[in-house]
Amino acid sequence: MQYGFATGFASDPPFSLDFPLVTEVLRAGFDFPEFPVTGLWKASSCQRARLDDILEGRRCPVMCNFFPPSIRLLGKDRDDERIKRYLGEVLPVLQHLGVGRIVLGSSGSRMLPEGMEKKEADEQFATTLREVVLPACKGMALVLLEPLNRQECNYGNTVQECAKFVRMVDDPGFQLMIDLYHMERNGESLSVIKDVLPLMHHVHIAQTDRILPGIHFSPYLEKGIRFLQQAGYDESISYETVNGNLGLALRTLSKAWESGKGRTISPGLVGLVDKRASEF
Repeated sequence: MQYGFATGFASDPPFSLDFPLVTEVLRAGFDFPEFPVTGLWKASSCQRARLDDILEGRRCPVMCNFFPPSIRLLGKDRDDERIKRYLGEVLPVLQHLGVGRIVLGSSGSRMLPEGMEKKEADEQFATTLREVVLPACKGMALVLLEPLNRQECNYGNTVQECAKFVRMVDDPGFQLMIDLYHMERNGESLSVIKDVLPLMHHVHIAQTDRILPGIHFSPYLEKGIRFLQQAGYDESISYETVNGNLGLALRTLSKAWESGKGRTISPGLVGLVDKRASEF
């Protein structure tokens, strides 16, 4: 298992390249910092050079926040040529950092426009991916669709909904990730994890209000990690939270992961955790 820390919410200002934070993430012992792609896109060449110096050759296997809100993936404002230009600018930067998986959350880019039906949106989004985004990323990185909670986005919300869409697109370069924070906000059952495991290639976690855990996880996070273990997941998992005691949070996560291997969860406890999530 690789442990990462997504820097977006913890950066000052948010979603920027915060060099002291990057240094803190590395000193805490995380395997990699997970940067917002949009922050790298906005960074100057001098800032990127400074980042190289801090990373000292470390690879960054996963990045998130693929598209800025100004680049629309759905609706009449979608512009394939603009998307291509953006990808032409940012993908070489990601390749330089060794990125192999890019999380496609980007709620502002994929928000369903007023009056657009979901079926039409699915068809348009699939076309954009197949004809523009995935060919540009082929051979470099997987694109991982992120289900987002209903308060933040009105399209692609639940794990099951996004898994169905990934299967519809049917491209090996387009897969799925899950975020336990969004799942809890949606009141989703943790039992869906085992159903989508073959598609999953990354995980985000955060407690309520994106708080970084201390010595304990919330019941939902604790059981979610257990479900991941039991399903056989073993790729990468990143905190996506505000700042806090990074070293303590990493020790809590790694300890929970190692100590939970081989343990089982009773059906009654699963029901209790799912009930609490549905009441969020």
